[in-house]
Amino acid sequence: MTYNLMRAFADSWGLVAMALFFV
Repeated sequence: MTYNLMRAFADSWGLVAMALFFV
């Protein structure tokens, strides 16, 4: 698995988590 892929995956899930917290 590529580090950049993991990084993008974590960033996208971070945005999803923030959206859920604010909703």
